[in-house]
Amino acid sequence: MRRIGGQAAGVVLGLAWATAALSLLAPGDAGAVVRHPRRTAPPDDTKLLNVMSPAMLSVEVPAFEKFTGPALKVWPDGRRDYQVDGCAVGALTTGTTVTGLRLTLGKTCTVDLNRFFVFPFDFPTADAMTLGDFSRRITSNDKITADCLDACPDGATPTLHEHFVGSDLLAHLEVELDVAIDDAPRRAALARWTSAMRDGGGPDYVAQARYQCDARFDPAAVAAFDKIKPTAVTIGYRLPVPQC
Repeated sequence: MRRIGGQAAGVVLGLAWATAALSLLAPGDAGAVVRHPRRTAPPDDTKLLNVMSPAMLSVEVPAFEKFTGPALKVWPDGRRDYQVDGCAVGALTTGTTVTGLRLTLGKTCTVDLNRFFVFPFDFPTADAMTLGDFSRRITSNDKITADCLDACPDGATPTLHEHFVGSDLLAHLEVELDVAIDDAPRRAALARWTSAMRDGGGPDYVAQARYQCDARFDPAAVAAFDKIKPTAVTIGYRLPVPQC
């Protein structure tokens, strides 16, 4: 790419970023985004703020653990569990490199997703955000999947996932919001989604987990979970997804 000198470069680059950001919004949605009051983020000196940071993506595990301390558990697939400032944090790894950050959300366990994006999406903090808030800002390149909606193993909790993959301009950054179906409002939202799938896809649609690869009923899921807050968020690259 040729360099453009001086003030003209800043103008051209500024227009390019603004155009790219608006292109991620569906026509007519740009004016519909509702700005939310920001929840208070963790203080700048907390370990959690340092760990849930863009700077931690692509670092080596030993450097990551200088902030988190040793892992509480290491899984066969490379996931590592930590406790940071009283919050459950996970690291997804490829080899010895951190490729994803996962946080179980709560009032004091939150992250500002805006830190990871080069565009001003004005996300609420993750603990205050609903799936509808996220979907209205990210209007493409997302997919709804779920774990064991019809037949969970004993003790397992059904979980819905909204998985977003960024464009080239976002360096293919991925975000996944998880909703554990563990209370009455979430169970009611799940019932609305599964009812829509059975009505439109047939009685075996859910049992055969066809929703993992078929996006026909993703809008029904987004509508059903519009006011539901996620229970965890994962941010990173090459996050695991169901294979079709």
